[in-house]
Amino acid sequence: MYITPADDALEQQIKDLLVNNHPQQDRTLFGVTRIDDLLAVRALGYQTEAIMRGLVKGWQQTRQHWYGSRPEQPRIWTT
Repeated sequence: MYITPADDALEQQIKDLLVNNHPQQDRTLFGVTRIDDLLAVRALGYQTEAIMRGLVKGWQQTRQHWYGSRPEQPRIWTT
C-alpha cells in the first residue's frame, strides 16, 4: 500500500499499528518505509485475510490522521 503525503507522525502511527503491535499468531509480517513524503507499507504472510485486515487498519489510521475521523471500510472490500 502506498500513502502520500506522509509525515513523521503518520509513519510512526502506522509502524506502531502494524509492525510493533501486530499479533504474530497469524504469521503475518508488515514493513513500513518512508521516502520523502511517500510511505510504502509491505506485507508478507500465509493468509490473505490477515494481510487485508492489517492493510485496512493502516488505511483507517491514515484517514483518521488526515481527516480527524475514523472511516468504515468500503463495502466493496468485503466481496
